[in-house]
Amino acid sequence: MSKPFNGYPSRTAFVAAMRANGWSTRSIADALGVDTKQVQSLETSLRRTQRYQFQRLATQDIRLPNHVLPKLIEQSGLRGVTPTALAAQILCAVLGEDLVGAVLDDEREAA
Repeated sequence: MSKPFNGYPSRTAFVAAMRANGWSTRSIADALGVDTKQVQSLETSLRRTQRYQFQRLATQDIRLPNHVLPKLIEQSGLRGVTPTALAAQILCAVLGEDLVGAVLDDEREAA
């Protein structure tokens, strides 16, 4: 079980936050009171955890309305990919380009 550190749920979470804020490995190590190899170890642990979480998320089922599935199958056939691959490509494109508001015609985007 991880112990909280400096307002973060764990030292690993602290390392991730400080790295996101542009801190160097040396600065993070000094703040933690450890050597730089320990910081690198915590970052390696974080990457493994993130990879596992992504893989776990990637295997989750997504339920689609009955009227959508035939369209997905048709479009995937036209592109020579599986429906799952096309759905992943669509999600990655929409999320990667921050197009959720545009795709959903979200009024919050206009505000």
